[in-house]
Amino acid sequence: MCTVGYHKKLNLIFKNRDKNMPTEEVLVLKPNLIAVKTEGTDYFSLGTNKHGCAFVSSAVNTHLWTQLASEGKTKDAEEQFKKENEGLVNPMVNLSRLLPEITSVDEWLDIILNSEQNYMGYNLLLSDRSKAVHIEVYKKESHVTLVEEWATISNHFQHLQHGPKKREDYTNSFDRLDAARKMIKDFVSLEDVFSALKPENGKEYDVKVIKILEFGAVVEFRPGKEVLLHISEIAWERVENVEDVLKEGEEIEVKLIAIDERSGKLKLSRKILLPKPERKN
Repeated sequence: MCTVGYHKKLNLIFKNRDKNMPTEEVLVLKPNLIAVKTEGTDYFSLGTNKHGCAFVSSAVNTHLWTQLASEGKTKDAEEQFKKENEGLVNPMVNLSRLLPEITSVDEWLDIILNSEQNYMGYNLLLSDRSKAVHIEVYKKESHVTLVEEWATISNHFQHLQHGPKKREDYTNSFDRLDAARKMIKDFVSLEDVFSALKPENGKEYDVKVIKILEFGAVVEFRPGKEVLLHISEIAWERVENVEDVLKEGEEIEVKLIAIDERSGKLKLSRKILLPKPERKN
């Protein structure tokens, strides 16, 4: 689950990854490039080189894979991924291989668009010092859009028919894209980007309750990002029934009180913003 973008005035590409399962990300520093890859893979997910060329990507899979992954059926999702991508080539392998010496977006475009390979579904943002493009690729199909000032993409296509096509197919991806498009227009500094993409520990947030559970409530922390508010953090008093305190659709204020360093999971508290009852003697 990725939201990626390009901002011309900031001379920036960025990627925010919200995965249910933690991954080990590796920063690759070489004299001619800087890149990031997931531990165990043979390609970069984003990178830039000494010539000012850069790329960032997000995968686009089928609606069936998306459903399995969203439901937490990891093994089934892995099998479906292998099935639907059998015989296909990851375009990121080619982009990564070319990164050290590529000198322009047009070089990348020529290689990708004229390749005889069948590619896996990917959204790609490519940029150099004067030009940026958004490419959708799947098998031998492609669609290229010239980026003028900024662009954001997530895990579905706008033009090609592969993958989720309506919000119900992958609500998370559509919500993240809508939110990113609203925020990126107001970016004027790197601090704006970090503030939008990375939650700040100790900060207060307005959230919406989207599901009531026996042990807490699921809240929409930001579009496409769901976080559990544990029952113990709802109120200072003992809560026997969450529905007695919170309702689906209700907007509440919470405080981010912890971020797990390994998994990135967020811990929220509502009660910390409420007056603490005095102890009775």
